[in-house]
Amino acid sequence: MRADTIEVRQLPPVGLLLARPLLLLICAIIGAGIGFVATGNGGYTAQAVLEFTPPGTDSLLVKQTGQTLARNAVANDVLQAAQVGELGASDNLSGRVTAEWQTDTKLVAVTVTAENKDAAIADVNAIAQTMVQMSESSISSRLGQARDQSNEVLNSEQLDSTDAETARKTQLGSSLGSRQDAIASQSGELTVADAATEASVAGLSKPVGAVIGLVAGLLLGGLICLLLGARGLRARSARELRHLVPDAELSSPAQAAQLAGQIIESGRNSVAVVITKHADGQAAALAGDVADFLRAHGKTVAQVGPITKGDRKSALSLLRRDVRGDLEGRVGYDMLVAVVAEGSEASALLEGQSNLFALIVLRRRRTPISAALRVMKSYEHAEPVLVLAR
Repeated sequence: MRADTIEVRQLPPVGLLLARPLLLLICAIIGAGIGFVATGNGGYTAQAVLEFTPPGTDSLLVKQTGQTLARNAVANDVLQAAQVGELGASDNLSGRVTAEWQTDTKLVAVTVTAENKDAAIADVNAIAQTMVQMSESSISSRLGQARDQSNEVLNSEQLDSTDAETARKTQLGSSLGSRQDAIASQSGELTVADAATEASVAGLSKPVGAVIGLVAGLLLGGLICLLLGARGLRARSARELRHLVPDAELSSPAQAAQLAGQIIESGRNSVAVVITKHADGQAAALAGDVADFLRAHGKTVAQVGPITKGDRKSALSLLRRDVRGDLEGRVGYDMLVAVVAEGSEASALLEGQSNLFALIVLRRRRTPISAALRVMKSYEHAEPVLVLAR
């Protein structure tokens, strides 16, 4: 007859999510798989901690010393020395080493990333030891220079007076000692405070990546469920219908006696049993059961239908409002039970009215939820009951 272009109703988000558990499961599994594969490939990191003794107690001096050591740890000369030495560092350290002065401390943390745990531990410890060796070598070199310069002065001349010569040598020795003490104090001491003994996964581990991927997959699956809405959903269970249409009254063919009792209590004399997609036989069987129970209560019942979409004559002769308003006078029955197909002229004669009792029959796993929602909207003034049949 006509296409319904009006949005039927806004379904509850939770209902839409619960209606597609398989989609959510698939998205979660795919997300977890992607997260597992994409993470844990950054290798391993190991860290060693250097401790320095600054040439003074001034905080600015401590900061400058720490930052200088951090820069030196990633310098090419240090990395090359660690690679060519016998400390076990591997090649191509450049780009795999970071160093940072730990604020307000006398510690510098050196971190190395490598393909495996052993390489990461060996590389970072080699760099730390190289830093200590180069510091000690620098101090030793400066002390040696001071000693050589003192010896050169000492041997360059000799006084005639024995006492004067002795005094000169004593003064030079004292001066050399003071100079060496100054060099040692200004250079400070550098040691490995905490050598690396273990390595951890760089970045996210595979289990954490899988969890993140799973959550992301669930979120994506939920978004897809919300965007799809009722499209493609089938009436699979009463529980699912309760989530999707929580305000609707639900029933089943096994409750035909209860439905007949509700019809009598409502005081209405017309019952519309509406056929939705794939529910023809189930609707006819329900109409027969309800009619039998109404007769058991002493009612005379005219059971008609199924009235198909092309049966205009039957629809007009039995379902007009004036006929239903005087059933006993027009057809000689107390009540009318009519089986009508959704979208038919027979159904159109009953839609939008409240003087009838509507039973909307859905077939489990066959009837689209969208079809049921459209029929519910058409019969909303009759307070329709959804009947889920097998």
